[in-house]
Amino acid sequence: MGSPLNLALGDRDGEEELWLSGFRDSSSLHEMLPAHLAAWPHTEIESKITVQVARLDAVAPTLDLKGPIFAKMDVQGHELAVIRGGRATLSLCERVMLECNFAPLYAGQPSFNQIYDELRSLGFLFDGFISALRHPATLEQLSSDAIFYKPAAVVRA
Repeated sequence: MGSPLNLALGDRDGEEELWLSGFRDSSSLHEMLPAHLAAWPHTEIESKITVQVARLDAVAPTLDLKGPIFAKMDVQGHELAVIRGGRATLSLCERVMLECNFAPLYAGQPSFNQIYDELRSLGFLFDGFISALRHPATLEQLSSDAIFYKPAAVVRA
């Protein structure tokens, strides 16, 4: 097991502003939208900080990854940038799980269709949703973890 890396993942290397939430799990490189705060008032943004950003493909060679590889992303609306910055690394994975938002929770967040299309271009098939997160009052499904997998023939190739 490797050591944690103090950086954010994206589609470029450099620095970006991180919106720091009072509930740290809701912190993001994307600005939180009113719908998020309405559903979860305890997630209010406290500040912005500058963080290092790197592409997964630039970081992965230092990680000594060995198959089978399972990738889990929970990046609060930044999924498409992480995928685009990690295409070579994600191509080595057998499964990918990532959170998809169905309601406007973060500025610039990708749609499920955008995430689906990007992962399909890497040879992944959609396997289903788990862990639905619903609005506490309306019960509208706001997000869920999506599972993608590579067919066995693709993994062996």
